[in-house]
Amino acid sequence: MLHHLYLVRSALLGTCFYLPLFEGKIRPLVESRFIFPEEELMTFVKPKGTPEISNDGKNVRQIILECTIDVINWLIDHNPDDVKSIQEAVSIFKSMSL
Repeated sequence: MLHHLYLVRSALLGTCFYLPLFEGKIRPLVESRFIFPEEELMTFVKPKGTPEISNDGKNVRQIILECTIDVINWLIDHNPDDVKSIQEAVSIFKSMSL
């Protein structure tokens, strides 16, 4: 499982400028109950005209997010002692905002 998560995270980091941003209401992290302003993640803006990758018109970043949530739920239910895989899935979450 861990190696598969490494591959997903590497693919996400390698294509982050080509993935469309999340859609919906923007929520500043400073209003979060769990993230403090000094811990906010840095995000990058892609150059204008950069082509976007989609999967049959669906937001690939959103698909990765939903799959990562499913993987974390599965790990917690079936293999809660696999801490390294859970940590790598959390790293994928952190990489989603790039």
